[in-house]
Amino acid sequence: MKPCQNKKTGRRAAAHFQYISEDIGQQDLRDHLLQLIAIMKISQSWNSFIRNFSKAFPSSGDEQLGIDLGEEDED
Repeated sequence: MKPCQNKKTGRRAAAHFQYISEDIGQQDLRDHLLQLIAIMKISQSWNSFIRNFSKAFPSSGDEQLGIDLGEEDED
């Protein structure tokens, strides 16, 4: 199946979230959102949220994590 189903509008037939059901993906999405909320609660600023998010969910390029020296965020 091609990503673009409608050549006129260039849109997909359905959005990704429309494939989520109780059996497939719904519990994983709920767990991920709960993890994000927890990270938000412990973060005192946007910069600390980004830093905490990167620690919790490292991408392939973030394998080497920075050292937290306890410095305050400048916001």
